[in-house]
Amino acid sequence: DPQTALEDLSEALALDPGNYEFRITRGLAHRAAKKDAEALSDFSAAIRLDPSRPTGYNQRGLTHFFAKAYAEAEADFGRAIDAAPTDPVLWGNRADARDQQKKFDAAAADWAKAADLAPWDSHYANKCGLSLSSAGKHDLAAKIFLEAANRSGGHPVHVSNAADALRDAGDLTRSV
Repeated sequence: DPQTALEDLSEALALDPGNYEFRITRGLAHRAAKKDAEALSDFSAAIRLDPSRPTGYNQRGLTHFFAKAYAEAEADFGRAIDAAPTDPVLWGNRADARDQQKKFDAAAADWAKAADLAPWDSHYANKCGLSLSSAGKHDLAAKIFLEAANRSGGHPVHVSNAADALRDAGDLTRSV
């Protein structure tokens, strides 16, 4: 129950107002209760407590993202990446925010970075291909989709996306 969690976390924060984890957890409870302003306040307070940690930026970015404030989300995800540059999830989150703003080339670069950081997860490469397709770079998208298909053992979504990109590139002989 989010309301009980909020009450308990508020009591805990009254006893330990400088607790980063309590701030993050209460922010999550606020977001679950659809209280975005309060969630943003808690995530911002956590960031002020320790600006070197990525969680506050990431969670504040997710709150902005869910509210469709994509530019704000992109900025916060960028700050999270600065704090933890080897976390592929953060790169993927920023890529999602960039895709929503139709910044497809920048999104593709972020998806590619996430794919490099997590080569076992073909979804990042697939998302890179989707961004490239949206940017009209179908030949490169097809190459990325085929790499994703190879990484995943031939996942049918990646193969289908590769065929679509090849078709959109006008390469009908390889799209079948």
